[in-house]
Amino acid sequence: MTYSKDEDSFCPTEEYKDYIEFAKYVREYLGAPSSAIWNNRTELREDLILACIGDIFRKNTTKRPVKILDVCCGHASIVGHILQSFYDSTLKTSFTENISYLGLDQDEIALGKAREHYQVNEDKFHKLSFVKENVVDLSPRFPDNDKYDIIIIANCIHEISPSYYPKLFTTFNNLLEPESGVLYLIDIETSLPESAPECQAIVWTRTELTEIINSGGWEAVSTLHPKTKAKVMSFKLEHIKQIDEINLRTTIAKVLEKKLSAAIDNRNKIPSVGSYNLSYNFEAMQKWIVATGTIARIAEEINNIHIDGSK
Repeated sequence: MTYSKDEDSFCPTEEYKDYIEFAKYVREYLGAPSSAIWNNRTELREDLILACIGDIFRKNTTKRPVKILDVCCGHASIVGHILQSFYDSTLKTSFTENISYLGLDQDEIALGKAREHYQVNEDKFHKLSFVKENVVDLSPRFPDNDKYDIIIIANCIHEISPSYYPKLFTTFNNLLEPESGVLYLIDIETSLPESAPECQAIVWTRTELTEIINSGGWEAVSTLHPKTKAKVMSFKLEHIKQIDEINLRTTIAKVLEKKLSAAIDNRNKIPSVGSYNLSYNFEAMQKWIVATGTIARIAEEINNIHIDGSK
């Protein structure tokens, strides 16, 4: 595959067929437009988790450590906020000494930053660790009796193939403390089903993600921001008896098919753009490329969900 790229024009050659890769390449050159609504998700995550930790401390009569699992933890900024909120050097025993934190991520560079910033505070926690892990298949890592009070997956679910959701949601549910465990699922939100802030990501509307979560057996209720009280793309999910993986997979396929139809309609609305005659209209070219990448990505995931469901 080859590309034509200079200061005045940017268009694919006729040999090029892989629209997904082309969309990635063009995104680096153009910067793909986004109709997503970006909430302050970092601040939201911190506010929610800190409030939840405080609530668990108030209800925890056994004084056992509060266990936190942070999936896709990145630089683990929440650790710094836990220290600010719950560590007091003037106390003989600080609240943080009753917090056990495990951060998981596939990005070793991000984990390196987390360790660099926070590992020095390890003695202030009951336990503090950062581990490189394949987050789409966590079940082999945890024994059956390993349970968590709080599980966080923030700004990550849209980057995971929906075909992994059934097993991943089951793993999350199994890792929650049955009586008190809480999963916080926080993500970016798009206002339109066909939009794609990242060409390789499946970005959900609130309605779509709510339908998917509910189909597994959870009750997906949007969380109110602790400070602003505004509804945001965040769900507080509690332990249930069992995740309905079959219904979840069927619903994901249905939602993706609607999403694909919307994405095709969206591309068809782009005026006067042919597959390889794009350079005359830079803005239209940009929209067409992103729309094509989105269509290919959604179609790929529909295929994945059907293949996994047949196994």
